[in-house]
Amino acid sequence: MKSPNAFSALLDIYISPSKAFNGVEHARGWSWLAFIVMSLVSMASIYIFYSTVDMQFLINEQVAASTIDATIGEQKMIRQSIEQNAERQIWFGLFGGVFSPALFIGVATGSVAAAALHMAGITDVDQVLMISAMAAVAASVIGAPISTVMIVLELTGSYEYAVAAMIAVIISSLVTHRLFGLSFFDRQLLDRGIDMTQGREAILLGQTPVTQCKMADYVRVADSTTGYDAYAQMSAARLMEAYAFDSQGRFSGKLDLFGAQEAGDNAIAGKLDVEPILLIETDSLQKAMGIAANFVGESIPIVDETKQRLVGVVTEGDLFHAVLDMQTNVRRIERA
Repeated sequence: MKSPNAFSALLDIYISPSKAFNGVEHARGWSWLAFIVMSLVSMASIYIFYSTVDMQFLINEQVAASTIDATIGEQKMIRQSIEQNAERQIWFGLFGGVFSPALFIGVATGSVAAAALHMAGITDVDQVLMISAMAAVAASVIGAPISTVMIVLELTGSYEYAVAAMIAVIISSLVTHRLFGLSFFDRQLLDRGIDMTQGREAILLGQTPVTQCKMADYVRVADSTTGYDAYAQMSAARLMEAYAFDSQGRFSGKLDLFGAQEAGDNAIAGKLDVEPILLIETDSLQKAMGIAANFVGESIPIVDETKQRLVGVVTEGDLFHAVLDMQTNVRRIERA
């Protein structure tokens, strides 16, 4: 069966897609009518919707729907992404709207390919090419190849179309995965420095600053302090290292017990490690773990970006505890 006219085909697209496809096969001009009607309806609905809706409310609803199981860091990332692109994406009718344009581009590409084959005398593959191209582009954009093939099978009711779409989807997904990314959305995040292929745990580690770790106690001494005095303070605190500061309170360097013993009655300034392994307060936990892998000592200083103010110190144990706690939270979220 097929749709008897163009207006019936518009209705059959929703209630009986196979009839609409069969009708289009014998009346190619119907597709232009469908395109014009849908474009006008879409533009009118978009204008009415965005001229009356509260944009901040819409953003809040979108964020709430997208962050049900997300961590705090992921929630901030999603909100920033939506707010940054909201004004531009209004013109597409929805936030992050890429599915409908992908379908249109796919159908248009299939139509161009069918027209080229017409010139070569091949005229019986129009529908297959358009549906396969539509599925291929949509699957690569949204990163859901299996779902796309199932949608084609459900809408057309044809195993032949489903098999043709599956072949196109496999080839398209393989090429885009190798050259572009898993999906359009993954690529957007990658351009913002977020690699989804690393998993939730790595992303969270990369977004958590090292200053959120539990800070360790440390001995604070002036760089004019004698070695014996510094040694006495470290012994009283039962610590192997101390941190020295100049008269203006700026971080001067790191001192260990052996340096304090060697200084004796003299000032410890000459025995300081002025270039110790350190962390910047904006460093992530992921970067801190990489730095700690090459560290040998009692604690690692965390300084500001000028490297003149000591924010605090962390031990390797503090870093490990922070990472383990984060892994536990990620597992809890994934199993919830």
